[in-house]
Amino acid sequence: MGVSPYAGNVFHETPLIIYFFHFVNAYTEIVFMMANALTAVALYIAVKEYNKIVILSSSVRLDGELVPVRALVGPLKDIQRLFPKPLLSWLCA
Repeated sequence: MGVSPYAGNVFHETPLIIYFFHFVNAYTEIVFMMANALTAVALYIAVKEYNKIVILSSSVRLDGELVPVRALVGPLKDIQRLFPKPLLSWLCA
């Protein structure tokens, strides 16, 4: 990169980091695509877990009475064993 690590106010890191950035500079697009993909996976996992918590803490109205969804998970697992459906698998996991 042509930057001396000891030349003053140009770059405030160790010489090893300058070498690392020199390497990354050649592959900037790939580094950003990998970071974007990792961020997407992390957000997917976080939202999936958050949705489980929100759904399990909610209630549904059955026969005019509010029933917590948590009380229905056991019967849903039994139904899933009899009639496997992909939509029930994320709720009962």
